[in-house]
Amino acid sequence: MRITLFMMVGLCTVFAAALAGADVVTFEDDVLPVFRDHCLSCHNTEKKRADIDLSVYSAILDADIVAAGDLDDSILYQVITHAEKPTMPPDQPKIAESQLAIVRAWIEGGLVERSGAKAIHKKKSSVAGLSDVPSGRPDGPPCMPIDSLLEPTVALERPGTVTAMACAPWAPLLAVGARQQVLVYHTAGLDLIAVLPFPEGTPQVLRFSRSGTLLLAGGGRAGHSGRVVVWDVETSRRVCEVGDELDAVMAADISPDQTEIALGGASKLVHIYSTATGERVDTIRKHAEWITGIQYSPDGVLLATADRGGGLFVWESFSRQLFHDLRGHDTGIAEVCWRADSDVVATAGSGGQALLWNMNNGAVIKKWKAHEPGMTSIAFAADGRLVTAGRDQVVKTWQASGKGIRAFLGLTDIATRARFDESGTRVIGSDWAGQVVVWSEKDAVAVGKIVPAPPTIAARSMAVAKELSVASKEFKSRDSKRAEAERLDVGRAAELAKFTKVRDGALADHEGARLRLEKSEALLAAIQSAITAAVAVAEQGADVSGLLETQRGLSVPAAALRDVTSAEETAAKTALAAAEAPLVELGRSRSESELAAKKAAAAAELARRSVADCKRRLSRWEAAAINVARLRARDEVESAEAGLALLQEEHDAKQLLVDARQRELSDATRWASDLPGDRAQHEARIAMATATCTAANQELGALRDQLDKRVALYDAAKALLASVTQRAEADAENEALRDAVMHAQSTVEALGRDRDAAQGVLDAHRVQVSADESVQLAAVAALAKLDATAAAWPAEIERRELALESSVVDLRKKAGDLEAGRVGVQRLRARFAQVDARFREAQDRAVPPGVKQSRDAKAKSE
Repeated sequence: MRITLFMMVGLCTVFAAALAGADVVTFEDDVLPVFRDHCLSCHNTEKKRADIDLSVYSAILDADIVAAGDLDDSILYQVITHAEKPTMPPDQPKIAESQLAIVRAWIEGGLVERSGAKAIHKKKSSVAGLSDVPSGRPDGPPCMPIDSLLEPTVALERPGTVTAMACAPWAPLLAVGARQQVLVYHTAGLDLIAVLPFPEGTPQVLRFSRSGTLLLAGGGRAGHSGRVVVWDVETSRRVCEVGDELDAVMAADISPDQTEIALGGASKLVHIYSTATGERVDTIRKHAEWITGIQYSPDGVLLATADRGGGLFVWESFSRQLFHDLRGHDTGIAEVCWRADSDVVATAGSGGQALLWNMNNGAVIKKWKAHEPGMTSIAFAADGRLVTAGRDQVVKTWQASGKGIRAFLGLTDIATRARFDESGTRVIGSDWAGQVVVWSEKDAVAVGKIVPAPPTIAARSMAVAKELSVASKEFKSRDSKRAEAERLDVGRAAELAKFTKVRDGALADHEGARLRLEKSEALLAAIQSAITAAVAVAEQGADVSGLLETQRGLSVPAAALRDVTSAEETAAKTALAAAEAPLVELGRSRSESELAAKKAAAAAELARRSVADCKRRLSRWEAAAINVARLRARDEVESAEAGLALLQEEHDAKQLLVDARQRELSDATRWASDLPGDRAQHEARIAMATATCTAANQELGALRDQLDKRVALYDAAKALLASVTQRAEADAENEALRDAVMHAQSTVEALGRDRDAAQGVLDAHRVQVSADESVQLAAVAALAKLDATAAAWPAEIERRELALESSVVDLRKKAGDLEAGRVGVQRLRARFAQVDARFREAQDRAVPPGVKQSRDAKAKSE
């Protein structure tokens, strides 16, 4: 028991010394001894149980049983800690925690092979969420960029040739390649909504994933380097980078399940990369010319690749087995694309021929001359229509059968790319001059243009600020005119009201005179009736003298009344006419002033809206400028958080090391305290072995004496047998002598067997004596070794104390670094929060009031 404990403590001492020598745990110095003690009997170069060799570093990596920095993904660690089955070593307890700590530190430290070697970086999945990639349109709203960078990576004085362009399948997004960047526009308003830096060079190919959540760009620097980058569309973050070409990537695509990326170019090779690890997983060697087209089928089953020599191949995407070798182009192929049902492939020939291929049998469905000088691009719409571009500076659309629909004019140079937008109602084309034109598909009328050379945010802000200054002056002028027009209109209205009041008075007087005239007319009518009656009576001969007198008495005042009321009515009419005369002119003047006031108010409102629009646009670019700092602050926060996580890991590793060294020191101290008892046991074992050896040697002497006696008896019996035999031979007739010979022979044989038995006992005892002496010597050697170890142990304990003290100092330093890192992260978070608040405020100012109210109401309801 004590010897076993001594050996384990000795091993711990070796491992502790290795750890004390350097904080980096290596395979050769630290891990291999652990494997040698527990694993190599079954897992070595000669005996590879489960085809695993743990004696060679490269063999361990090839077996893929450890993952740098990831204990959960390291099956070796899981089985030796008994977290998973089969547990190792089999049918035995777990190995010591101190040894597990060494293996754990080795994996977390990056699987370092030897002292001075570099650690392996942890491999992480660079494209998240691959298990639930939708095969069609994703649920919910389309994936759009949110708070993306709008500062151009390179401020271009003029656009370069547009060699890469793509439209998202489900969102109103257009991606255009420019030098060292990808520009993303909204296909409706044609506004720039994201800038994706591509410092690798110029994009030669752009592809949205089938789900629309990722955007791929392939390109680089001609004759120098090539690379493929994938961004998350919503966050504008890079999620994957693959390829290390010696020339620019000319064609690339991402598989529908987003697990693989295929790329090619001047190398004439199609390289397949894993999006999870970024490593190349396969290479297709079939093309004899530069690869110009690569695209996966929408269902992900097939992969089409084309080259500038006219080579067109279709592969099984999973097995990489050749599915079709398609021959039909006499010249190079500019682009290849799939129909949405994965049954048809379309190719654009550089000689001008467009071909449709049936994937069931590889036959040509349709072939026609699409562009006389040559084709440069071809693409399908979701409904099977086709759009093409050619060297004739024209973009054309075609029915699914290949019958032409219409041509789209307006490009000033060779057309380079042509695409449908996500709705299929707009056609977008680009040319060598760097122009991008958007047409209505229905009537081929251009609805807008894009110049893919956006100015900087500062330049935009200055331009909008100048526009705002002009708009503000215009608003002040128009608002002044509005106020003057309204003042004039108010004066005209007051004057019109005054004359209207006079007219209304005259109208009232006229009405009174008219009423009085009506009364006088009624009175006259009554008088006339009375006169008529009197005349009738007079005609009957009655005495009407009194009646006539009355008639005469009434006629005079009645006539006077008529004259007065007639004069009053005439005067009232004259006054009313005089009052109404200026009202016509005043009404016309008031109408003109009212109309002028309304026009002035409308012009002022238009100017005010222009000012508000300028302010909103200025706020938008202010927000964009703040967003540059915001995104930088966000990256700093994330970088600091990653650094903090690394510091936490280092701190935890230091803590594990301190704990291990504390246990080692405790074990060493406990073993040192057990040394006196161990020495007494060794001395007792030596004394016992010495006594056993002495007794055995004594017994060995007695056995040797007995053997000598038996040998003497045997020799004497042999001599007697020889004498009797000689006499019997001389007297052959003497039966007594013959019997004596036989008896003597039996005696000799018996004595020989007795002698041999004694010799065997003696030999066996000699072996036992030798063994006892070996035990004695081993006990003496063990005591000497124990004394030597005991003499060196104080120094070993002191060394372990120093190692522990050093580890504690390192741990405290790491704790300080960790706390400083936490403070730094908090400070960066606070800074980001401030910048983010400024960004949100500027964003709110950039939103039109109606939209803001609607958005706030929606947020409140939710």
